[in-house]
Amino acid sequence: MATEPRALPPAILIAGVDQTRKTRAVGSLRIEYQLGARGRASLEILDQKSDATAYRPTLDQRVEVKSWDGRSLFRGTVVAVEDQPLGAPGVGTVTQLDCVDDWFGAAQRRVSRVYPAGATLKSVVSDLVTTYLAVYGITLDPAMGVGPTLPALTFDQINLEEAFNRLVDFSGWLYRLRPTGVIEWFSVGTKTRSGTLSAANKNILGPITWTKSRGQYANRIILRYGTGLVAIDYAEGLQSGGGSIASALRACFTESILPVAFGLMALRFALRAFAPPAHAPLLLHDPDGTAQ
Repeated sequence: MATEPRALPPAILIAGVDQTRKTRAVGSLRIEYQLGARGRASLEILDQKSDATAYRPTLDQRVEVKSWDGRSLFRGTVVAVEDQPLGAPGVGTVTQLDCVDDWFGAAQRRVSRVYPAGATLKSVVSDLVTTYLAVYGITLDPAMGVGPTLPALTFDQINLEEAFNRLVDFSGWLYRLRPTGVIEWFSVGTKTRSGTLSAANKNILGPITWTKSRGQYANRIILRYGTGLVAIDYAEGLQSGGGSIASALRACFTESILPVAFGLMALRFALRAFAPPAHAPLLLHDPDGTAQ
């Protein structure tokens, strides 16, 4: 009878030692990667002991997660540890680990560099990687394109992460750090990779979950009045109205035009209340009957 292929659990190495058997359940491991940001991983380590001899990872220890076929999925350092009992006191120890990839330490380096106008993105990135990241074992992807030319740049004692984010703003390209220590720079849409989640490919371990979120709305209404500039985001009105133009106009009228109109009316009333009369008052009735 043929058996169905099953995905093997990833290997968890802490301080160079395989601690996979101590990892509490498959679902406790979570790895997050985001373009232009630090990769993160969290997991729980279990020990049946509850005294001082229980295994408890410590801060700054190295953590590496490898797939069943030996590929590196995450490589970083423990930055937070939470120790708690498994159940009742004396039953066991659970240690929650929060880890950040190698970009965390490298990004703290201070950069002092000046680049003339016309330098290419690759030449600037290559210089920064060689000067500030090589000591961390981070190298630049040799397949990186030349990239766009840049204006004159001055980095005066800013951290490397901020310098890279400025390059993102000027070039429109994105970057990411692979678990293997290779940093990639690429234009949007050039790093596509298809994949199939299936038991045959042994890449499903536990339930599959996904989330969808919206960072911000693209439509923004700008209202200018007086000498200032006020930018108002009517995302709530658009969302509640199904994204229609009518809902946006209602939100604009309710949140901007009406308050401004009432404010101007109140200002006019205050000015007229305290202003001197426009002409001398006329006596309409003379109680003594002497007026001529």
